[in-house]
Amino acid sequence: MLNSVSSSSNAQNLQVALNTGTKAQESSQDRFLTLLVAQMQNQDPLNPMDNAQMTSQLAQINTVQGINSLNDTVKGLGAQFAALQSLQSAALVGKNVLVPGDSATLTGGTMNFGYELPMDVDAVKIDVLDARGTVVRSFTPQDRAMTRAGVHGMSWDGKTADGRDAPAGDYRLRVSSTVAGREASSTALTSQRVAGVTSDANGVQLLLANGNRTAYTGVKAVF
Repeated sequence: MLNSVSSSSNAQNLQVALNTGTKAQESSQDRFLTLLVAQMQNQDPLNPMDNAQMTSQLAQINTVQGINSLNDTVKGLGAQFAALQSLQSAALVGKNVLVPGDSATLTGGTMNFGYELPMDVDAVKIDVLDARGTVVRSFTPQDRAMTRAGVHGMSWDGKTADGRDAPAGDYRLRVSSTVAGREASSTALTSQRVAGVTSDANGVQLLLANGNRTAYTGVKAVF
């Protein structure tokens, strides 16, 4: 419902802007033609405007019209893209997504999470820490595919390093990676359920089950 109201408001604002732009374009054209006619009526009979001058001035107004038409086209494409994003994001409600974040929840003996690498690395390590900052489980993927640039998803069965069941609740993720022995860039990804969708000045926003919100463009994976 929030998404529908916001989309309607955006459409109204867009229509007002387009109407204003169209009126401004028509007014500009009228002024140009008025000035051109006045110039022709008051030109020096002994030195009248030649064809080259006439063609040049007509070309100027055509150029202005072309730019205005291009602007209108771009605005239209922008509106269509925003509408498409709204439709696509609405389909995510009830699904789980991977978004940037270092907090994940263990529930029902499972915690989904992930990480993103901007470049290929030599090694990756993911630590799961409890509320006191104690590492309860660490992962060091050995599959080379897990060290390639891109988004990688993982799942924890809730077992600690010594085989015990960790209590359900929130845990913090710490992702580190290395290239040639040096620390490399990496981003922790948290799995969250999408509870709703809204739209504001920053674009389409997803309302997450944990109470936070994230940009639709920030979604890294859906499952």
